[in-house]
Amino acid sequence: MVDWNEGKPCEEDGISFCAKCKPRKKRLPDHVYATPKGKLYHRNENCNSIYYGQIGASGKGHRKSKVQKLSLAEARKRHLQPCPQQFCFPKDTILKI
Repeated sequence: MVDWNEGKPCEEDGISFCAKCKPRKKRLPDHVYATPKGKLYHRNENCNSIYYGQIGASGKGHRKSKVQKLSLAEARKRHLQPCPQQFCFPKDTILKI
């Protein structure tokens, strides 16, 4: 695949800045998930970070918070940061550490 940003002709049709080769923008989600006292928002309500955060809270004597569905705009208003896990892996996913 030709690097679209360099303006080189496409290998398939010979056209520079071809629509087929144009990089796709990552689409932001319409809604995300977070707990009321959390600092992150998540694409997946079953994200490992939520799951282990809830376990950590329980271990400190806190109650588990309900996971809330909210708009991305609301998450940003609350100054939440995106989950550092690339795809917000479901809690049944085994991660290599």
